[in-house]
Amino acid sequence: MSSANPGSKRWTAFYTALQTAIQRSTHKWTYEDFTECFSLWCEEEPASSSTVFSTVAQHMESGITNRVDELLVQFNIKENLDKVQTVVSEAKARKKQQEPYEGHDLWREDLQPRAAVRARTIPLLEKERDRLKEMLIELDEGNLKLQAEMQANVRAREEADAEATALLDILEQLREKWDEVAVDDIEAWTLQTAESIATKEWTVTTHLVPAAYRRTTPLVPVPVIPSFAPGKDKEQRKAELDALARELDEMKNKQAKGELEQLGRDETLLWCCVNRYVRKRDGKGGAGQQGLTLFFAHANGFPKEIWEPTVLYLTNVMHEQNASYHISEVWMWEAVNHGDSALINAGKLSGMYDWQDNARDLSHFLLHYLPEVALGPLPIHLPRLSHTVTTPRERCGFPDRTVVAVGHSFGGCSLAWAASHEPYKRLFSSLILVDPIIADRKPTPTGEFLDYMDPHIVPALLRRDHWTSRAEALELFKSSPFFRRWDPAVLDIYIQCGIYDDPKGGVRLKMEPIHEAITFAEKLSSAEPWYHLCNIDERVRLKFIMPSGGGQPGGPEQIKEKQRLVWRRPVNSCNVINANAGHLIAQETPRQLAADIHIFLQENHATLKHRL
Repeated sequence: MSSANPGSKRWTAFYTALQTAIQRSTHKWTYEDFTECFSLWCEEEPASSSTVFSTVAQHMESGITNRVDELLVQFNIKENLDKVQTVVSEAKARKKQQEPYEGHDLWREDLQPRAAVRARTIPLLEKERDRLKEMLIELDEGNLKLQAEMQANVRAREEADAEATALLDILEQLREKWDEVAVDDIEAWTLQTAESIATKEWTVTTHLVPAAYRRTTPLVPVPVIPSFAPGKDKEQRKAELDALARELDEMKNKQAKGELEQLGRDETLLWCCVNRYVRKRDGKGGAGQQGLTLFFAHANGFPKEIWEPTVLYLTNVMHEQNASYHISEVWMWEAVNHGDSALINAGKLSGMYDWQDNARDLSHFLLHYLPEVALGPLPIHLPRLSHTVTTPRERCGFPDRTVVAVGHSFGGCSLAWAASHEPYKRLFSSLILVDPIIADRKPTPTGEFLDYMDPHIVPALLRRDHWTSRAEALELFKSSPFFRRWDPAVLDIYIQCGIYDDPKGGVRLKMEPIHEAITFAEKLSSAEPWYHLCNIDERVRLKFIMPSGGGQPGGPEQIKEKQRLVWRRPVNSCNVINANAGHLIAQETPRQLAADIHIFLQENHATLKHRL
C-alpha cells in the first residue's frame, strides 16, 4: 500500500494509521497459529511451511491493501481530507493573526457543530426532497398513462371478443343460410348448362363461394321501377324513369364524395356462382404437363354462361389448328347480382353496387377458393383453402396453375383492378381485356365527374324482364335490332341460362333490370383502373381486344380514349381490333373472339404439343 502523492498531514496520518491496521490484521494470525493447524507438516518441513505462511500473509495484506486503495479512490478520501486540512489550517492561521474575515468559514467560538451541519445539510435534504417529489409526480403520471393503456387494452380485448362472437354468429348464420340454399336448383342449373357445352371432352359443374365481406357500399333499399300503369302516357313514364336514373346517379356521387360513410358498410352475406369446365380425360396435356386454366368474367347484364359459345369455338379452333397449348380447366365467374348468383341472393342485394366489389369477389375466389388442380369432382360449396395454400399464392402466384383471365366490359375492368392490387396481382399469368370499361376520368368527384351519367341507366330501367315462355322471348329478341346483331349460339345460351321459370308463371330474367341499372350507375371504380394499369406486373402478358367503332356508344373522343387505353401499360402488351363488332364483342362475334384468344395463347403459352 503506497501513495504516490504524500498529501496533507491529515491525510498522511490517516493513511499511516490505515497501513498499521492492515498490517496488524494480516499478522494477527501468527506462525504459531499456522503450526497448530499444520503441526505434522511444520515439524517435517519447517522451511517450506514458514515460506508458505509468509506468502499467505503477504497475499492477504496485498489483497486488503488493493481493496482499500480502490475504496479510497472510489470515495475520493484523500482529496476530501486534504480539503479539510486546508480549511482548518487557514482558519487557525486567521484566528492567530486576528484578521477580519466575512467568508462562510468565519471562525466562531459559539458555533455548535450540530447547528453547522444542520445549516448545510437541511438545504441539500430539502432539494433532494423536492427532486423525489417531482420523481413521484412523474411516476404517478406514468402510472396513470399505464392504467389508461391497460383500460384501453381491456376495452380492445372486450371489443375483439365481441367481434369474434359476432363473427362466430355470422358463421353460424352462414351455415344456416347454406342449409337454405336450393342445392336441387343448382344441380338443375348445372344440368341445363351441361346440355349447352358438354361434349365428350368436358364435364360441367356449378359451384358456390362466399362473396367478399364486408361490401364497399352501404345497405340501402332497392328502388322500385315505376310501373307503366293504364292511363300513364309515355312522357310521364319517361320523366319517372329519368328521375330514378338521376336518383341512382346522385347516390353514387354521394358515395364518391364520402357523404354516405355514416351509413357504414353492407354486412349482408352474399354468394357467387361459378361454373367449372374440366376435361374428362386426364386434365393434362402431352408429357403429363398441366394445361392452362382459363378464367372468364362477364359484362354487365349477362350470365356467366354467355362465354360458352366463345369457349366452344376456341376448343374447335384448337383441334383444327393442332394447337401447341392445352386447356385443362375453364372457370366462368358470375357477379353477386347477375344470373344464378342473383337468384340465390334475391332479397338481400343493396340498392347500391360498386364495381370494386366484383373485383374483390373474384380475387377472393382465386386466392381463397380456387382449388388446387384436381381431376375428380368438387363439392357444390367450395371449401376455403388453408393459409398453407393461400400464402404462397400471395407471394409467388399459383404453383400448379397458369391462369389466363379474360374479361369483357365490366368484367375486364374488374380484372384490371384485381391484377393491379395486392395481394392478388401475382395470381395472373396473362390478361385478355375485351373492350374493358376503363374511363380516362379523374377518380375524384370533380365537376366533370359529377355531371357524367351513364346513358345505359335508363335503357336498363326500360328493359322487359317477363315473358310467357322462352319461345316468346326468343322471337321477340330476334326481332330486336339490339339482339339481331348477336351470334345465334350466344342468343340461345342467353335464353337458356339468362332466364328462369317464374314460379308465378311464365319466364323472367335472372338479373332484375333495376340491378342492371344500379350497376351501370358506377363512376369511381370504372375510372380507377386507368391509373392502376401501370401497376400490373410487367411479367403479366396483357392483350386488349377492341371494337373498331361500329355500333360503339360515344363519339370520336371515346374512340381516342380507347386508343390511349391500350398503351397505358406498353410493356409486354399488345392489342387487336375486331372490325366486325361493337362493344358487345363476346355476343356479336364469338368466333372471331375465339380466334383472337387462340392466337394469343399460341404465341404466349405454346409449351406442349396438343393431342386429340
